[in-house]
Amino acid sequence: MNSDISLRYRQFFDLEAEVDDLDEDSEGQQGAKDDDDFLDDNMSATHSGGVHLHPVATGDEETEDVDQYVKELTEHVCKWCHIEHMEGNHNEDSHNMNKTSYKISLWHVRCKHGSQDHLVNVLTRRQHICGETISHIFALPRIHNWVYLVVQSLHTSIYTLLVSCLSIITSRGRAIFQEVPLDEQADTLKMLQSKSLEEGDWIVVKTGPYHGDMGCIRGIFEWGLDVLVVPRFIDLEFIHISKKMQQHTKHNLLGPGSNPYVFGMNTHCLAITKPCFNEKAHIDKGLLVLDLHPLIPAAQTKAPCLREWLFEEEEVEVLSQSGSHDHHQGKIVVVASHHVEVFLDAGKGLHCFPFYQVIKLFCIGDYVHGIDGLKEGFIQSCSDFHVVLLTMGDNGDFEDFSCGKNTVHKLNRVQNENSNAADNDTWTGIRVIVRKCNHHLDGRRATVTSMTQTMFRLRAIVTLHKNSITNYTLDPDHLVDERTGQSLLYTVKICSVSELKGSGKMPWIGTHVIIHGKSGPLHTKIGIVRDVICGQSNKSGLCVVLILDNYDPSLTNKEYMVDYEHVLEVTSVTFCPLRLFQPLKDSQSAFLPKPWFIRSCCEEAITSAATTQCDTIQLERPESLAECLDPAWDPRSPAPAGLLPTPDLPNLSAFEHHDHWVTDICLLTYQLRVQASGKPMTMTTKYNALSEKVEVYSHKGKKKKKVLESYQFVQPMEPSTPRHYDRWIVIKGDHAGKQVCSIRYDKGLNPKMPIWWMVAVVLPSDDDMDTVTGEELCIESTCLCLEDESAESKKHNMQLSRGLREEAPKSSHQQPQCPSTFPSFAAH
Repeated sequence: MNSDISLRYRQFFDLEAEVDDLDEDSEGQQGAKDDDDFLDDNMSATHSGGVHLHPVATGDEETEDVDQYVKELTEHVCKWCHIEHMEGNHNEDSHNMNKTSYKISLWHVRCKHGSQDHLVNVLTRRQHICGETISHIFALPRIHNWVYLVVQSLHTSIYTLLVSCLSIITSRGRAIFQEVPLDEQADTLKMLQSKSLEEGDWIVVKTGPYHGDMGCIRGIFEWGLDVLVVPRFIDLEFIHISKKMQQHTKHNLLGPGSNPYVFGMNTHCLAITKPCFNEKAHIDKGLLVLDLHPLIPAAQTKAPCLREWLFEEEEVEVLSQSGSHDHHQGKIVVVASHHVEVFLDAGKGLHCFPFYQVIKLFCIGDYVHGIDGLKEGFIQSCSDFHVVLLTMGDNGDFEDFSCGKNTVHKLNRVQNENSNAADNDTWTGIRVIVRKCNHHLDGRRATVTSMTQTMFRLRAIVTLHKNSITNYTLDPDHLVDERTGQSLLYTVKICSVSELKGSGKMPWIGTHVIIHGKSGPLHTKIGIVRDVICGQSNKSGLCVVLILDNYDPSLTNKEYMVDYEHVLEVTSVTFCPLRLFQPLKDSQSAFLPKPWFIRSCCEEAITSAATTQCDTIQLERPESLAECLDPAWDPRSPAPAGLLPTPDLPNLSAFEHHDHWVTDICLLTYQLRVQASGKPMTMTTKYNALSEKVEVYSHKGKKKKKVLESYQFVQPMEPSTPRHYDRWIVIKGDHAGKQVCSIRYDKGLNPKMPIWWMVAVVLPSDDDMDTVTGEELCIESTCLCLEDESAESKKHNMQLSRGLREEAPKSSHQQPQCPSTFPSFAAH
């Protein structure tokens, strides 16, 4: 019987042997495969490793075993044949798919803020609903509110899947699902390789109450970052003492009129912070250690330079990290964003060190100047991280002042009146922009107050526009003239600056100012500064002597003495006090206002009030006298009244200080193209003899005119593009009322700055081409307005404008010499 069984089932044994051979070959070529895939789930564990031949036995039990074995073997062979058939069909389908490949594109869908990662996980789990239409889903760490999908083919199941997610933003019931432009797809996929922020990196806060402060990343979350910010303290000396002082706690970081900074003595910092009873705060390198998180020491090598530190090419000492006394000395060669390159002494070569490991070197007797511009004096003693200065206080007494070594800068000699650099009037008053600087001052606007000769080269002392209390000593190579866009050294050597204001020891002479905050006939009057008197008993301690521009014979006095706090300059757009408009030099320190007046930031408050109430200051003018007075001879006039030409319009002096550029008498009868409430229109002005006012009319067609009452909101059409080569009218300045034609333009360094135009003065003609007078002006685009020129006039003057443009390149090799100060005018 055993022989019959063996002959009967020998073919199955041979087939199983072939199957095992195929398994071994496939394991050798493609790796080991699990045999459980070829067996049933309910198969016993003894057969999971493969097919085992049992020894032949006799009896009924042996017959049952053989039958069971043959049954399992038959099922195994049938399953193997079925798998081979399925693999054959799969190969044919993949071959056909390669023939008709799908177009793969990148799409993105809009989601709620902070839900990018959650949405990626949800879409990945539900990706099987769409089949093989979506191949990849990802989110970019630096692009919020968008999740990207690599789609092989669009299908309705994709839209159904997106709408089912609650994190997706919908519009009219449909998901905001858009295709990424083809030119941006490659850049988007490359962004996956960019390195994002990590824990331990140092960053600078851009917005909020800690704007500009540095911090270390403590944690990264979907909603944002958890940052450890470096604490800053307030010097209580610079806070104005008032009755409301008790409302401000000592923990306040940004108090009114304060100058926050980092460094200070141990007692000073502890007095400000006032730690708890069980808290033992300590000082490390001038910083108060509040939270010594382990991430801060780990990220010290990536820390940028503090705002209070300034490193230049000077001698420094490098501290060792191990804490030993084997310190190295050298000279700084390069200052980078996160380290400095120091050339060590004794031939040790060039090495890179972080900022916190570098300390400046000073000797007793060196004259230093604080970077913040508050203190300067001689060094009395030096410690590890601090120096004690001998300075002169506000009351004239000598006092000691302690500060950090890295917060002061060494000067070659004391700045006094005999210093040629400090009294060089060529540099004073130039408005500059800080460029190519390696710290937070890059891009800031400032004004040059004086020059000083340091140990290495000439330095410029500048005052920032938004923080006039702080002075900075910078290299002139890092300063760019705001007017010409050239380097400061190039501007002083090449461009001749004429009529510098405040030359000599008397400041602000010849500056146009307006009187505000004072009741009486002098309110809103405009005049010129003739003299400044110090040591007065008023609030600021200064008085300004003025000569009014508009001579009024009804007023007996020719000169008026006004308090300093009631005077604002009108040359610029800011309407600020005289000291903020033109900072004083060292030789003019006697004309400084009282110290408490400066510390209380009264000048900044006056500037902000004047900026918000600019229109109120211009409109609140005293009404003209009802009775007409006989004309009198102005003693400032070079000729008697009988020799002067008589004006056609009566009482022209009332229009000298017009409240708006539209009411200027020089623009009477001109047709100007303006914009009112965002709509272009044509405007003309006419003098009404009965009301003695200038009326503004708007044209609607050829004959329809309408009185325009709200002309304060009218804006002129300025030449903002190079295509504007039409006829224009000067509306502001000393040349107001002149008709000009554009020649060429010169853009500023900053795109927000106005364009300077070189224009030619012309005399219009009705039936012929305009006549060129030969006078050329360099005017800002904000002082020009488009004239409503007829089509025939444009046709006649087409050749004229073309000729002026053709002649421009012949003389354009030299930049137009724009005036250093724009011509003063009463109102803007």
